[in-house]
Amino acid sequence: MALRGGLRMETVDVYTERGDLVTCSDCGKVMLLPYGADKCPACKKEGCLAWTDESLREADIDSLLERHCNLHQKSELQPEEYLSLSILVTEYIPYLADKPQTAREILFLLLETGSLFEKYWRDTRCFQSENIYTPAIKTLLDKLDVKLREGDTIPVEY
Repeated sequence: MALRGGLRMETVDVYTERGDLVTCSDCGKVMLLPYGADKCPACKKEGCLAWTDESLREADIDSLLERHCNLHQKSELQPEEYLSLSILVTEYIPYLADKPQTAREILFLLLETGSLFEKYWRDTRCFQSENIYTPAIKTLLDKLDVKLREGDTIPVEY
Protein backbone atom coordinates (compact mmCIF):
# COMPACT_ATOMS: atom_id res chain seq x y z
CA MET A 1 0.00 0.00 0.00
CA ALA A 2 1.31 3.39 -0.86
CA LEU A 3 1.63 6.24 1.56
CA ARG A 4 -0.99 8.90 0.95
CA GLY A 5 0.61 12.32 0.57
CA GLY A 6 3.73 10.89 2.23
CA LEU A 7 1.98 10.91 5.63
CA ARG A 8 -1.04 8.64 5.80
CA MET A 9 -1.41 4.93 5.32
CA GLU A 10 -4.18 2.40 5.41
CA THR A 11 -4.87 0.65 8.70
CA VAL A 12 -1.91 -1.38 9.95
CA ASP A 13 -2.63 -4.58 11.87
CA VAL A 14 -0.06 -4.54 14.67
CA TYR A 15 1.09 -7.93 16.00
CA THR A 16 4.32 -6.78 17.63
CA GLU A 17 5.93 -3.62 19.02
CA ARG A 18 8.66 -3.67 16.37
CA GLY A 19 9.23 -5.79 13.32
CA ASP A 20 8.70 -5.94 9.56
CA LEU A 21 6.13 -3.65 7.92
CA VAL A 22 4.62 -5.81 5.20
CA THR A 23 1.60 -6.14 2.95
CA CYS A 24 0.05 -9.46 1.95
CA SER A 25 -0.36 -9.80 -1.81
CA ASP A 26 -3.15 -12.33 -1.25
CA CYS A 27 -5.50 -10.62 1.22
CA GLY A 28 -4.17 -7.04 1.05
CA LYS A 29 -3.62 -6.62 4.81
CA VAL A 30 -0.90 -4.21 5.93
CA MET A 31 0.80 -5.58 9.04
CA LEU A 32 3.61 -5.04 11.50
CA LEU A 33 4.84 -8.61 12.02
CA PRO A 34 7.73 -10.11 13.98
CA TYR A 35 11.03 -9.98 12.11
CA GLY A 36 11.45 -12.69 9.50
CA ALA A 37 7.76 -13.44 9.02
CA ASP A 38 7.09 -15.30 5.77
CA LYS A 39 3.45 -16.28 6.27
CA CYS A 40 0.37 -14.06 6.49
CA PRO A 41 -1.43 -14.60 9.81
CA ALA A 42 -4.67 -13.25 8.32
CA CYS A 43 -5.09 -15.52 5.27
CA LYS A 44 -2.48 -18.19 6.25
CA LYS A 45 -0.78 -18.00 2.83
CA GLU A 46 3.00 -18.40 2.60
CA GLY A 47 5.34 -16.42 0.38
CA CYS A 48 2.93 -13.52 -0.13
CA LEU A 49 4.46 -10.85 2.12
CA ALA A 50 6.26 -7.87 0.64
CA TRP A 51 7.61 -4.65 2.12
CA THR A 52 4.83 -2.09 2.36
CA ASP A 53 7.24 0.82 1.94
CA GLU A 54 10.84 0.32 0.78
CA SER A 55 11.96 3.28 2.90
CA LEU A 56 10.37 1.79 6.03
CA ARG A 57 11.03 -1.96 5.90
CA GLU A 58 11.42 -2.38 9.63
CA ALA A 59 9.25 -0.28 11.88
CA ASP A 60 7.98 0.13 15.39
CA ILE A 61 4.74 1.47 16.78
CA ASP A 62 6.21 4.94 17.39
CA SER A 63 7.43 5.32 13.79
CA LEU A 64 4.00 4.29 12.50
CA LEU A 65 2.28 6.77 14.81
CA GLU A 66 4.66 9.51 13.58
CA ARG A 67 3.44 8.76 10.06
CA HIS A 68 -0.17 9.05 11.28
CA CYS A 69 -0.99 5.44 10.56
CA ASN A 70 -4.23 3.97 11.84
CA LEU A 71 -3.03 1.14 14.10
CA HIS A 72 -5.19 -1.88 14.84
CA GLN A 73 -3.81 -3.92 17.76
CA LYS A 74 -4.04 -7.67 17.15
CA SER A 75 -3.46 -10.53 19.58
CA GLU A 76 0.01 -11.96 20.04
CA LEU A 77 0.95 -14.58 17.47
CA GLN A 78 2.35 -18.05 17.92
CA PRO A 79 5.35 -18.74 15.62
CA GLU A 80 3.38 -21.14 13.39
CA GLU A 81 0.95 -18.30 12.60
CA TYR A 82 3.57 -16.11 10.88
CA LEU A 83 6.35 -18.57 9.99
CA SER A 84 6.19 -21.27 7.34
CA LEU A 85 6.92 -24.85 8.32
CA SER A 86 10.29 -24.70 6.54
CA ILE A 87 11.38 -21.85 8.86
CA LEU A 88 9.89 -23.50 11.95
CA VAL A 89 11.69 -26.81 11.39
CA THR A 90 15.04 -25.18 10.66
CA GLU A 91 15.08 -22.33 13.19
CA TYR A 92 12.52 -23.15 15.89
CA ILE A 93 13.04 -26.85 16.65
CA PRO A 94 12.87 -26.29 20.45
CA TYR A 95 9.48 -24.61 19.98
CA LEU A 96 8.19 -27.62 18.05
CA ALA A 97 9.65 -30.02 20.59
CA ASP A 98 8.11 -28.25 23.59
CA LYS A 99 4.69 -27.54 22.08
CA PRO A 100 1.99 -29.87 23.43
CA GLN A 101 0.66 -31.99 20.58
CA THR A 102 -1.14 -35.25 20.06
CA ALA A 103 0.54 -38.16 18.31
CA ARG A 104 -1.64 -37.43 15.28
CA GLU A 105 -0.47 -33.79 15.15
CA ILE A 106 3.15 -34.85 15.52
CA LEU A 107 2.77 -37.40 12.72
CA PHE A 108 1.24 -34.73 10.48
CA LEU A 109 4.21 -32.41 11.17
CA LEU A 110 6.61 -35.26 10.57
CA LEU A 111 5.01 -36.07 7.20
CA GLU A 112 5.06 -32.38 6.20
CA THR A 113 8.71 -32.09 7.26
CA GLY A 114 9.47 -35.25 5.27
CA SER A 115 7.95 -33.57 2.21
CA LEU A 116 10.19 -30.55 2.77
CA PHE A 117 13.18 -32.90 3.15
CA GLU A 118 12.32 -34.54 -0.18
CA LYS A 119 11.86 -31.20 -1.96
CA TYR A 120 15.11 -29.86 -0.50
CA TRP A 121 16.92 -33.00 -1.62
CA ARG A 122 15.46 -32.74 -5.14
CA ASP A 123 16.30 -29.02 -5.39
CA THR A 124 19.89 -29.36 -4.15
CA ARG A 125 20.65 -32.83 -5.53
CA CYS A 126 22.66 -33.29 -2.36
CA PHE A 127 23.39 -36.95 -1.64
CA GLN A 128 24.57 -36.42 1.93
CA SER A 129 22.46 -38.12 4.58
CA GLU A 130 22.34 -34.98 6.72
CA ASN A 131 20.58 -31.82 5.65
CA ILE A 132 18.79 -28.86 7.21
CA TYR A 133 15.68 -30.90 8.06
CA THR A 134 17.40 -33.86 9.75
CA PRO A 135 17.42 -32.37 13.29
CA ALA A 136 13.72 -31.53 13.07
CA ILE A 137 12.82 -35.00 11.78
CA LYS A 138 14.80 -36.62 14.59
CA THR A 139 13.16 -34.34 17.19
CA LEU A 140 9.67 -35.09 15.88
CA LEU A 141 10.36 -38.84 15.72
CA ASP A 142 11.55 -38.79 19.34
CA LYS A 143 8.49 -36.80 20.36
CA LEU A 144 6.18 -39.21 18.51
CA ASP A 145 7.90 -42.17 20.17
CA VAL A 146 7.23 -40.69 23.63
CA LYS A 147 3.58 -40.01 22.78
CA LEU A 148 3.04 -43.55 21.49
CA ARG A 149 4.70 -45.04 24.59
CA GLU A 150 2.36 -42.93 26.74
CA GLY A 151 -0.57 -44.59 25.01
CA ASP A 152 -1.57 -41.81 22.61
CA THR A 153 -2.85 -43.51 19.49
CA ILE A 154 -2.98 -42.60 15.82
CA PRO A 155 -6.24 -43.37 13.98
CA VAL A 156 -6.20 -46.20 11.45
CA GLU A 157 -6.69 -43.74 8.58
CA TYR A 158 -2.93 -43.21 8.67
